[in-house]
Amino acid sequence: MIRLVHLTVLLTIVLSSMANVFGQELEVKSGFWRLFYYENDEEVGKERFLETLRTDTEANLFWKKAKTSETLAYTSLVLGTGFGIWNCRNISNNEVNILSAIGGIVTSATALVFLIRSSKNKTKAVATYNRNIKKGTALKVRPSSKGLGLALVFQ
Repeated sequence: MIRLVHLTVLLTIVLSSMANVFGQELEVKSGFWRLFYYENDEEVGKERFLETLRTDTEANLFWKKAKTSETLAYTSLVLGTGFGIWNCRNISNNEVNILSAIGGIVTSATALVFLIRSSKNKTKAVATYNRNIKKGTALKVRPSSKGLGLALVFQ
């Protein structure tokens, strides 16, 4: 009976040493009008995706940078629209004002730069999260560093 208990304990230790614990892998795919969020190839809502992403501080920092860049891009697009309306008004009144044309071009280019930066930071956030969970946690059996016997080691 005692040997059966010892064998069961030893078998449990060996089997648990082979188990690796990994987190949920995240992915973002762009649709025509919106982004689609996936967790282990299963579509999830944005709130759940962001909740999972917030567990990694480095990935969350990249996501915040992406949202800031996106806000700046949309602000630049609104300013570009304003400059475009001003330019159209000048053209309809047969006035020449180069400032409105330059302003429209500059703000539109700025919006493009911020949108690209936002996209790159979102990609970095997801990649950072996935890279950090791939390290995982493993329970392994190793020889004891002091004395005889086996020890469970968390990595």
